[in-house]
Amino acid sequence: MVELAACQYGVFALFGTIWFVCFALHLYQTMCLLRSKGLENGISDVVAVPGAKGVKVHHGELEMSLSSISVFVNECAQFSAILFFAWLCENYPPFAPGERVWDRDVFYCLCLVFLVGMLATIKEGKQTEILNRDQSEEWKGWMQYIFLMYHYYAASETYNAIRVFITCYVWMTGFGNFSFFYMKRDFGAPRLLQMLWRLNLLVLILMLVMNNTYITYYICPLHTFYFMLTYATMSVMPALNYSNWGIRVKLMVVLGLIFLVWECFDGQL
Repeated sequence: MVELAACQYGVFALFGTIWFVCFALHLYQTMCLLRSKGLENGISDVVAVPGAKGVKVHHGELEMSLSSISVFVNECAQFSAILFFAWLCENYPPFAPGERVWDRDVFYCLCLVFLVGMLATIKEGKQTEILNRDQSEEWKGWMQYIFLMYHYYAASETYNAIRVFITCYVWMTGFGNFSFFYMKRDFGAPRLLQMLWRLNLLVLILMLVMNNTYITYYICPLHTFYFMLTYATMSVMPALNYSNWGIRVKLMVVLGLIFLVWECFDGQL
C-alpha cells in the first residue's frame, strides 16, 4: 500500500469533487434533454447538453452559463482522470516493469524510418525567414523524438549528441522568445503570466499528484529560467533594443553575468 502525502490527499479529494460535479451536471442535463423531448412548444427553457446531437460545443472563454461551466468541468474531469491514471501506473503498474535494453540496430532503424517519413511529407512552408516559427518548431519536434528514443532505449552512446540537442532546443526556444519581444514589444504582465502558466502548469500539478520535487522535471525549470532571462534582458530599457549597439551591449552584459555565475561562482551565489 502506497502511503500518500498530505498534498496528494488534497489533490485526490479535488479530483473526486470534480468527478462528482461532472456526473451531477451530466445527470441534470440528461434529464433536461429527456424532458425537452416531451415538450410540444419549443425548448427555449431547456439547457443544451454539450456534445449532444445538434448542439455545438464552444471551447472558448469560460462564461457564467451552465453549458459553458459544464464543458469546463468535463475537461477538468478528463484531465484529472489522465493524471490519476498516471499515478496508478506509477504506483500500481498493470504490467511488470522491464529493463531497458540497448539495441543499436533497432535504434538506428527506427531513426531511419522516422527520417523516411519526414522526407515523404515535406511541404513548402508559408514563411521564408531564416529560423521562422514553422522551421524551428519542426526541428524541435525532431529532437523531441530523439529524446524519447534516447530514454526508451537507454542509448547511452548517444549521450553527447543528446546534450547538444538539448542545448539547441533551449537556444531555439530562447530565440523564439527574443524574436517575439523584439517584434511585438509586448512586455506586459499578461504575456509574462501566460508563458509561466504554459511552462509550469502541468509540472506543478504533477508535483502534487506524484509527490515529486520541481527539479525532477528539470527541463521546465530550465526553460522557465531562460525565458525569465530573455524577458528581463528585453524589458529593461527596451528602447536600447532598437539602437545600433544597445541590444549588443545588453546581450554582452547578460553573457558576462552568466559566465560569472557558472564559471566563477560554480552556479552558486
